[in-house]
Amino acid sequence: LVEVRAALAAGASADELVYSNPVKRADHIRDAAYLGVRLFAVDSLPEVSKIAGQAPGAAVLARIRTSGAGSDYPLSRKFGASTAETVAMLRTADALGLVAAGVSFHVGSQQHDPLAWGPPIATAAQIFDELADLGIRPDILDLGGGFPAGHEGPTPTPPLRAYADAIED
Repeated sequence: LVEVRAALAAGASADELVYSNPVKRADHIRDAAYLGVRLFAVDSLPEVSKIAGQAPGAAVLARIRTSGAGSDYPLSRKFGASTAETVAMLRTADALGLVAAGVSFHVGSQQHDPLAWGPPIATAAQIFDELADLGIRPDILDLGGGFPAGHEGPTPTPPLRAYADAIED
């Protein structure tokens, strides 16, 4: 919630913000919604229910698990859900009156492998297809972070264009 307030104070519009931490306190959800935030990340069914109770009608992005391979700081053990869990979360969100907005993922901080985005993008496509078969049409794919900054050290950082090309493919 501190980041939400800081972003708003810096001039961001609440409708541009994503509350991307997939685990939030109920009062933080309520307060963020009061401030105008309408898009929240989740990675569990209890979190979907919490958002439905604190921010009715809000939109959710279900966060999928990634391997984190190739990154300096993998996040795969901390956040994310399986494909089946993600479909269940977005179905539940829809049933609870939330907007099943889409899928998010994070390939790990300081990701040195441009191809790391491929598998989660393919997984997201599968999830979108499964949901479309159920009449649910998410329209957001949040690529998360992970793009490396150039640092001194043993692992060279590929040029940004390599990442863009891999993601586009």
